[in-house]
Parts: sequence; C-alpha cells; structure tokens
Amino acid sequence: MNDSKNERGETANSVRERLAPWLVNMALLLMALELGGSLYERLVVDPAWTTNLAIIQPDSGGMNRKAFWIPLHGALTLLLPIALWACWHSRAARRWLLAALGVYLAMRAWTFAYFIPLAIQFEAAEEFSVVTPSRADSSLCGQELWPRPAVLSQSDSHRRCAWLVVPF
Repeated sequence: MNDSKNERGETANSVRERLAPWLVNMALLLMALELGGSLYERLVVDPAWTTNLAIIQPDSGGMNRKAFWIPLHGALTLLLPIALWACWHSRAARRWLLAALGVYLAMRAWTFAYFIPLAIQFEAAEEFSVVTPSRADSSLCGQELWPRPAVLSQSDSHRRCAWLVVPF
C-alpha cells in the first residue's frame, strides 16, 4: 500500500477512498446516458430514417450522432478504469467494476466491428429502398427476432445489404 502523505497529510489511499464513490456514480451516470441514447435511437430515430435517409446524414442537415456518441464513449472509456483504480481496495466494488469494464469493452468491440461501419455506409448512401423481411426470415436458430426494415443502399460500383434485427 502507498502510505506516502500529500501536503495536507492525507495518504494516497484516503484520497482514493474519497474519490471512489464519485467516480463510480459518474460512470453510472454515463452508462445511463448511453442507455438513454440507445433507446432514443431505437425508438425514435430508427423508425424514421428508413423512410428519410437524410435524418441520419449530417451533410444533408440530419442529426450528427457522432457529436453525442464520441464524447460520451470517450469519457466512459477513461472513467471506468479510473473508477476501478479508485475502488481497487474494495473486493466487491472491484468485482462489479471489472464485470462492467469487461461488458463495456465487449460492447465497444462489437460496435467497432459491426455498427460503426454500417452507420458510415448508411450516412454516405445516396439512395435506398426499404424492404420488410417476411416472418419466415425473422427467426434465427429458433429464437424469435423483432424484424426491422432492411435497408438496401446502392452505389455505382456495388450494392450492400444490411438486415437489421433485434433479438427479443
């Protein structure tokens, strides 16, 4: 343990212990903002942009999702490890924060691998057509899926298709 004292005579551990609840609560607030942003996009933006692609194209006057998501994810990506450092002395808090950090990193990996490239394609698309998948297409390995419209974006050199389904 680090027992060196600062100019006020406090040990580094006591500073960590005082910071820990604030850092955890800030991380929790940022996670709640992420959940709220996700719900807003799912319930409000997703149903609207399939009929008007300009809604998600900042160059066409639509919303700039990067202005919300990049600062939020950047702050949370920094805050979770700092909260873990501050709470390391508490076994229970350490376990919960390690679990939260693991889930968050998995979600970020999935976001970078799948959602970000797809969002970039849709934001750059010039034309599209909307197709609703049939009920037969809306099950995967026996699990019911909530079908969302599939958007076909076309460009001069190639055609890309993305089936957007949410498991429930």
